[in-house]
Amino acid sequence: ESRGGDSSSSFANSVMGFALAMVACLWAFDGWADVAFLGEELANPKFAMPVVVLVSVATVALLFLLVNIAYMMVLTVDTMESSHALAIDFAHRIGGGTLAGVFAFGVAVSALGSANGSILTGGRVFFAAARDGRFPSILAKLGQTSRAPYAAL
Repeated sequence: ESRGGDSSSSFANSVMGFALAMVACLWAFDGWADVAFLGEELANPKFAMPVVVLVSVATVALLFLLVNIAYMMVLTVDTMESSHALAIDFAHRIGGGTLAGVFAFGVAVSALGSANGSILTGGRVFFAAARDGRFPSILAKLGQTSRAPYAAL
């Protein structure tokens, strides 16, 4: 291949790598956006909403910073560059296979919890739109005992 082909291939890989990294970053911080969907359920949203958003985003950012510092203290740059599952490689290094299994389980539970939160909060948008007459009224139905918008979920 010519150098031009290598260059464009390298550029495409860089763009794809950046795009995948952005998806991971945006997914990690997705919760702050979901909080807004629950605003009408807060007792004092003008006070509580800014506090919830600021505290939660700061907490997640601090945790990510600390985790990344731990990775850099334990793993080599080569290991981090070639890793397909950084948390698992980290766990292997500090505690062996058992800890790696615990980390894998924790990552799976975290991902499922995030997806669950997005599903449960996202349905509130359809519920509110249906309640205001902008979506089919069936989406505004609430459960008799739970008062949850089951049809919108």
